[in-house]
Amino acid sequence: MRKLIFSALLAAGLLAVACTKEEDRSVKEVVLDKTEISVVKGHDVQLTATVLPENALEKTIIWSSDDKSVAVVDQTGLVKALTVGSANITAEAGGKKAVCSLTVIPVPVESIVISYADDETGEAVKAFDLIRTKEIKLKASVAPAEALEEYSLVWSSSDDKIATVSQEGVVTAVAKEGVAEISVTAGDKTEKCSVTAKPRPVDFIMCEEASKSLKVGETWQVPAAVSPADNDDTIIWASSDESVAVVSGTGLVEAKAKGNAKITAKSTLWPQAHYGECDIMVYEDAQKVDMKFVTIPAGSFWMGSPDGKTEGLPKEPSRLNGETRHKVTITKPFQIGIYEVTNAQYAKFLNDTGVGEDGKSTTTKTALLIESYGSYDWGLHYDAEARQWEPVSGYENYPVIFVNWNGANEFAQWAGGSLPTEAQWEYACRGGKDDLPFGIGDGKHLDGTMANYMSTNIYDYDNGGVKFVGGTALRKTTEVGSYQPNAYGLYDMHGNLYEWCSDYYVYDLGASEATDPAGPETTSDNMRVIKGGCFDKSPRQCRSAARECSQPEATEGQKFGFRIVKPVE
Repeated sequence: MRKLIFSALLAAGLLAVACTKEEDRSVKEVVLDKTEISVVKGHDVQLTATVLPENALEKTIIWSSDDKSVAVVDQTGLVKALTVGSANITAEAGGKKAVCSLTVIPVPVESIVISYADDETGEAVKAFDLIRTKEIKLKASVAPAEALEEYSLVWSSSDDKIATVSQEGVVTAVAKEGVAEISVTAGDKTEKCSVTAKPRPVDFIMCEEASKSLKVGETWQVPAAVSPADNDDTIIWASSDESVAVVSGTGLVEAKAKGNAKITAKSTLWPQAHYGECDIMVYEDAQKVDMKFVTIPAGSFWMGSPDGKTEGLPKEPSRLNGETRHKVTITKPFQIGIYEVTNAQYAKFLNDTGVGEDGKSTTTKTALLIESYGSYDWGLHYDAEARQWEPVSGYENYPVIFVNWNGANEFAQWAGGSLPTEAQWEYACRGGKDDLPFGIGDGKHLDGTMANYMSTNIYDYDNGGVKFVGGTALRKTTEVGSYQPNAYGLYDMHGNLYEWCSDYYVYDLGASEATDPAGPETTSDNMRVIKGGCFDKSPRQCRSAARECSQPEATEGQKFGFRIVKPVE
């Protein structure tokens, strides 16, 4: 009986103990496979959490991040790194927690390539030359591109005395020689290229006088403008014919013998740069004339004016008849007088060739001019006592007036040149402004501040051409060079006095292309071309394309002057 009772009690105790152990299956601990980790921004990492004991009743793990702007975690433990920073990732189960300290680090820079900013191919640049004061922009391509979301590019030069670089990658050469390393850094990566500084050549040299006449034995310093003034260059001066004129290393010209020579000034460092030229005409005492010329380059242009019916161009307002537009080619450069021939120059010719009071040539016996008279007394008089021609006092440098075609032509021959052809004259007048009325200003306007003409009218291309504005016109000649020149440096191509051309006049030159046209060999009426308008004419007559004519013999009222051309030798 006792044994029976004892056994029962023992069984009951064991059962109680067994029941107690089965109920204590709570979570004792949560363990993470990683407790501290670094992850690159934009990457993922998988965390694994283990719940202990294994037979714990609560197996569900709750994942969380204490800074979701830095990293987020899903309920499988997959962590996504969003931005650089720190966050704690927590795994929780049954009231127990485990924490992983997470650091999100920037995307590392794997490579940097330096290239020229304007090079779309991105080809790597390892070395380049750069002229002093010049600059070039570089760019740095970083891989992967996402690395630049956290890192900035930092540019630097190994020697700022040779070349500098801005934080935008603009490299500037400071010295005229030497090598500097240009570096760009992003993160822990640095790429370099080298720049070699070079001397600064001149960009262009311009002789401020395009031509000069010198007497044998005379010297003259060529006035030259060099750009930029701050250069490391040496100018080389040379003469095309040292038997005619020689030039020193500083541009001092010495006239040696009668003839023509071209003085050039070129860059040593950059021979292709625009170089300066000056045409020198050396004369002996017998020549006795000093004239200034400019060289007009060979080329093609549109002669005449648009009629609004061809080439899609609008009609030139106030155009005259006989101005049919056509292409003309001038195959050789030529020199043309910068100014109209002056009273003083023409008097020199008359006196040197022995022209008497009748104004007739001593060789051809034809009249060359009419003596200045009345209200137009701005030209030449014959002094019977001195037996020579003299300019009216104060008008020495005014254009010679009342010279007929014969007088202009004989002067040109005496001076070693000729009258310009109509094509040469219009080509020079336009100064590169094809299909526009004028070779000065914007080519579209003319008013009394721009040329000497009947300025009670103006010309406005965009508003119909000639417009009456009233006021008081000058109504007389002005000293040569009183107004601004055209792009070739020629003065008074519009207004002041009509100018003779060598051509016989025909009503219309036609639409056919022409090369070096010189007009017909003769015409039935012997009329010669005049161009450029006059002080008492409308701006209509002053247009580049305007063409008129007159008899070659001297008559009263011929308010004509001229300028001459010479070949470029």
